[in-house]
Amino acid sequence: MLEEAVNQENILVVKSAIKGNKDAFTTLIHQYKKDLYKIAYMYTKNEDDAFEAIDEAVYKAYISIKKLKDPNFFKTWITKILINECINILRKKNKIVLEDNNLNHEVAAMDLNLNCDYEELYKAINTLNDKQKMAITLKYFDDLKTSTIAERMKVPENTVKSYIRRGISSLRNTLRGDVFL
Repeated sequence: MLEEAVNQENILVVKSAIKGNKDAFTTLIHQYKKDLYKIAYMYTKNEDDAFEAIDEAVYKAYISIKKLKDPNFFKTWITKILINECINILRKKNKIVLEDNNLNHEVAAMDLNLNCDYEELYKAINTLNDKQKMAITLKYFDDLKTSTIAERMKVPENTVKSYIRRGISSLRNTLRGDVFL
């Protein structure tokens, strides 16, 4: 009951932001800033790049908030903008993102049925197309359900499953052949 009341209040704040209320938009950003930072840092593995991605995503969200059709999906909407910004930053810098935490690698490698060290895995993941990379990262490193990933990527759930299947197949081929960019 309390959670539902909080959600309704949040929807009112989003609707107010859509109508142009700057304070409401600021409130939303402050509410989600920790989540946004975690996502940006996970993608960029660099504090400066994470902050740059957040700044750019917040700016883009602010200028296009009127395009948000359903206030219930504000967090999903801004998260997608942020992920796209992270990908743009990485593309510009042509970085290979490596995970510092071996635990995430071990869990992902086991889930993917791959036998490799974390550097090999991340190099292989970076060879995937952006959609496959995003789906696999959200599934195996963020431990999200396919339905949640589909929501974030704004594609059908079966499309996400297809991205994951093709990505895993590509990872296996890449890791077997030691083909890296």
